[in-house]
Amino acid sequence: MMKHPNKKIMQELINYVEKHGKKYGDASGAFLVKGSKITARAFTTVEKDKDPTSHAELKVISQMCRKNQNYHLKGYYLYSTQEPCPMCASAIVWARIKGVVYGWEGHNAWQRLNIPPQEIFKTSPEGIEVHKKFMEKENLALAKKSKDKEVCEFFNKKK
Repeated sequence: MMKHPNKKIMQELINYVEKHGKKYGDASGAFLVKGSKITARAFTTVEKDKDPTSHAELKVISQMCRKNQNYHLKGYYLYSTQEPCPMCASAIVWARIKGVVYGWEGHNAWQRLNIPPQEIFKTSPEGIEVHKKFMEKENLALAKKSKDKEVCEFFNKKK
């Protein structure tokens, strides 16, 4: 049985976003993992789709729920290059995902809904395992390549 967080999976996610996600201007992505198998992959396409719900976390949850024909994803781990926003954190709770592994914290990067996901995760009756700032340095390096205006402003302010 695979232990989480897992460096190999996170590195694969970073590589996936580097290869696919950046062409859409965003440098964030998510995987769903069950056991040692990556079962769903997505990158954020908010700018491309002009849709505020086009987050990678929501996409992998939707993919797996449709595939399983069930909206509960018990036993799954969601890996994300960045901290899930309140919308994504809520979907994680509703889907009953077992654990979340994310790279960097930026719940205040977009200057709205500044609610840490832990506040939402703790409402889960099942309890959600949370591994934050996992491979943070590598994920921050990826995030800094984003062309998203608000992400760029966030990092420029931190200098």
